[in-house]
Amino acid sequence: MVGSKDRRGLSLSQKGLLLVGVPAVFQVLLLASLFAFERAHDRARAAELRRKEVVVSAYRLLALLIDAETGMRGYLITQKPEFLEPYDRAVREIPKELSRLRALTESDRAVGELDQIAARATASLAFQTQNRQLIQSGALATALDRVQRGIGKQIMDAFRTSMDRFLAAEQRAATDEERHSVELRSRVNAALGAGTAANIAICVGLILLLTRSFTRRLSAVIENTYRLQQHQALLMPVGGEDEIGDLDRRIHDMAAALEKAENDLTRFFTISLEMLCIAGFDGFFKRLNPVWETVLGYSSQELYSRPFIDFVHPDDREATVAEAQRLAEGATTVRFENRYRHADGSYRWLLWNAAALPEAQIIYAAATDITQRKQLESTLQNQNAALESANRELESFSYSVSHDLRAPLRAVDGYTRILEEEYAAALDDEARRLLNVIRSESRRMGVLIDDLLGFSRLSRQSLSWVHVDLGEMSGEIIAEKRRRYPDRNIEFVDGDAPIARADRSAIRHVLFNLIANAVKYGKPEGAIHIEFGGRQSEDHNLYWVRDQGIGFDMRYAEKIFGVFQRLHSDGEIEGSGVGLAIVQRIIQRHGGRVWAEGEPGKGAVFFFTLPVTQIEIQETELINERSGNSAGRG
Repeated sequence: MVGSKDRRGLSLSQKGLLLVGVPAVFQVLLLASLFAFERAHDRARAAELRRKEVVVSAYRLLALLIDAETGMRGYLITQKPEFLEPYDRAVREIPKELSRLRALTESDRAVGELDQIAARATASLAFQTQNRQLIQSGALATALDRVQRGIGKQIMDAFRTSMDRFLAAEQRAATDEERHSVELRSRVNAALGAGTAANIAICVGLILLLTRSFTRRLSAVIENTYRLQQHQALLMPVGGEDEIGDLDRRIHDMAAALEKAENDLTRFFTISLEMLCIAGFDGFFKRLNPVWETVLGYSSQELYSRPFIDFVHPDDREATVAEAQRLAEGATTVRFENRYRHADGSYRWLLWNAAALPEAQIIYAAATDITQRKQLESTLQNQNAALESANRELESFSYSVSHDLRAPLRAVDGYTRILEEEYAAALDDEARRLLNVIRSESRRMGVLIDDLLGFSRLSRQSLSWVHVDLGEMSGEIIAEKRRRYPDRNIEFVDGDAPIARADRSAIRHVLFNLIANAVKYGKPEGAIHIEFGGRQSEDHNLYWVRDQGIGFDMRYAEKIFGVFQRLHSDGEIEGSGVGLAIVQRIIQRHGGRVWAEGEPGKGAVFFFTLPVTQIEIQETELINERSGNSAGRG
């Protein structure tokens, strides 16, 4: 307590000095007439006084360390700064007390023992300092674990052992010196008889006066310390402004802080929306909050009276018992699921997080009712199963349609070729032109069927996520186009694009269609200029394919990604009208988006994004799965 030193009466050391000093002064005055024995007697009395001061100082040192340890325990429990005051006082006073002890110590033996006491006192303070730093840095559990493992107690026990040995040695020395003093007194017994009797009377009076209250109050403080440990009501404060009174006040303050912490815990336990509980290793609930009655419909008495395993679904009991055994062995439970029986006979799904305190044989746990979520997951699984079935039927239908459409196309193409080959002489130029148109349109229809089938398969093909160098891939496609169109000058600029995380086959389809469009829609005259580039941002990579071709009107920017949505007739520029729809579908399945910008006569640029973080990739896979698409991972 700040400023308490200014308000105290006589301290314990002052009372000790008073108890020893008054008889000493009286004795000096009494022996003034015996000058011959004065120096010898003074040395004996001075040594005795010094020994007692050493004892008082040693106990003062012990009290400071005990105060520091008690205060730090209070700070560990409550994290209130006022409990650090004993520790701070110990840090200030212990070096002074050690210096005083060294000043009072004369023998080499005592100096060596005092060095050991100082080292162990320093170790105890260092342990408390480390705990304070752990608590203030947020590592409360680590500090609590250090205390529970008895590290601090071992240090204090070692300190007490050294102190006991030191005090015992001092007592023996004091006894020897007392024996020597008795011998001196015996020599002058006759002369000092009356003075000795008077001196004894004064000593007895001071002892009775000063120690009667001291003993009673110290006993009360010791009893309060025991009661605090047992969570029992404390005795009334002993009062006083000395060290005993100060220690008793701190004990009462700690008891009040502990009571408040317990009340706060009770309030939290009561108002929490989670199903909080404390269970014993014996299989019974020890404490439940009101949410349990709301969720399960049982009264608290019913829940307390039976082992908790009785409420668990029979199919979940083995796993629940195994999880409880893991907790008893020191493990932590995270997101464990089981079913608890409701009072109406139904079962509720619970999601558990728990930890055990093996030395106390108890488990602390929090459960969340996830029954509704489980029902939604079951509904979603059923819907996914239905969607997968529909996809399979659609795929079967697509192949059937493909086969049924291809057969007449092949027949048309075959009969047309027969007419051209076998009846060429009978056909005029117009008839041959019409036959060429029929064959050309048949082939175009076949390409269109292939593109439609490819488009429909995109939703069902799995994605294999790998790292892909899109710049290198773009260069390979450009090389293919140069071989196909040797009469066109295709200029290609490869920008510094980041490595992509995508399905290699699918993303190549994207680049192939975009580059093919850039070549196809290039200006008839002059070179075809194509640029590929990209850049990275925090959550995605952006890529683009830019050309300087015929461009398009931005009013139709959304239309160009639709199936069969073309801005130019087949007579002007060949195509099926499916390529950009395929590009959009692939990019969407990768969790990205695609868009275009253009201006008639000045070219166009197609942009697309791809996810870069693993979390986004996992979310994309989950979306594909829920939409009926299986998406694997490379």
